[in-house]
Amino acid sequence: MTNTEEVDFYFDFTSPYSYLAWETLLRDESLVLNPIPVMVGKLISEAGSIGPGEVKPKREYLFKDCLRKASESDIVLRAPKSLPFNPMGVLRLAIAAEQDRELQRKVITAVFRYGWREGSDFENYEGLRDFICKECDISVDQYSELDNEKSARKGLKSNIKQAVELGIFGVPTFKVGAETFWGLDSLRFVKEEVSQTSKNIELEFNRFVKILEGEKDA
Repeated sequence: MTNTEEVDFYFDFTSPYSYLAWETLLRDESLVLNPIPVMVGKLISEAGSIGPGEVKPKREYLFKDCLRKASESDIVLRAPKSLPFNPMGVLRLAIAAEQDRELQRKVITAVFRYGWREGSDFENYEGLRDFICKECDISVDQYSELDNEKSARKGLKSNIKQAVELGIFGVPTFKVGAETFWGLDSLRFVKEEVSQTSKNIELEFNRFVKILEGEKDA
């Protein structure tokens, strides 16, 4: 049987750890991803904390940690030209594309790579737009439709509200069923949880088959 358990992936484009997690998740074709864009600043605020970017020594240490992890995983990581930046527009763009999962995946990948792989300026609207159009094979008109999708504003607010209600305090965060995992380092536990779910499904399916075949002790 193939695994159909979804992995809810809460992320923000401002987070290099979210970028590394996304690139890692893309390499595992067995995972069914449900990307959920959120503004991490809102989550941190609701949790009564402050972001790592507001503590200089921590900010510098964590980016070096990201560079080490990127090198270990053979992922290119470069700092965007403008930091910090307002992610609201690109988060809404990712939400606007959610009706087409394949397009949404391409959009998310393109946005992450524009800043965190290419080291480009997230605040360069035309540069970002042109990169996304090229990577996603869409026209400028199609991009504009996504960019102007009014429902995306409500969608982002809804995602943030949902995350807060679930007790999510940072990104990347992953949910598999009722289990929540936070941070890039927890990815291996996410995969273990998915595998265990798959095993449980397989066991119950085999029991079902035995019952149908008349085995009373199933």
